Amino acid sequence: GWFPSKDEKERLVLLEGIAKKHADSLAVVQAEERALEARLKPLYGIVSREFWVEQRRAISNSIETVHKMAADNAWYSALFSLGNVESLQELVVQILGQYVVATVVLYFFGVVFYALWTAPWTVYAYSSSVFDIIPGIVSYILAVGLMLLPLLVCGGALVGLLYFTAKNRAGPNPPPVGGQEARPPQAAPNPRAQE
Repeated sequence: GWFPSKDEKERLVLLEGIAKKHADSLAVVQAEERALEARLKPLYGIVSREFWVEQRRAISNSIETVHKMAADNAWYSALFSLGNVESLQELVVQILGQYVVATVVLYFFGVVFYALWTAPWTVYAYSSSVFDIIPGIVSYILAVGLMLLPLLVCGGALVGLLYFTAKNRAGPNPPPVGGQEARPPQAAPNPRAQE
């Protein structure tokens, strides 16, 4: 039937109690695992494979979050502007444009969050003494530089594109400042030629 019987209700309550008990024990085991990992990180050290695996995981999670947020932003923006587009091509271009702009802006904030929160805390978690200050600073700079690399490449490509676009608009020989055309230098008269 549509409604559970008394026996089924008792069985459901029993099974929910068992599931809650197992979920609680799982949470305890996971907390113990995190505590054990926190104690092991200083033993691995900053210059270790585990440190860089954690950095790679943090960077890939940041990038994945940025792409998901940018895609959601582009999709919802397209939904709200469906009445303003005249063709499917215009809609696709608008979605791609929104996605690219949102990705660049959100990636910048992802880099800031990584540089100011994630990277310092992981460097701290893997350090064990005062002697880890120099390797920690170097590792921090390398990790943040790795996260910044896509922004630097995009920024360099944009600057190069703007430079070559401006250069091509000006033509091969741009006019001199002041608006007057350049005249070839005149040769000084030779007094001996007049004699």
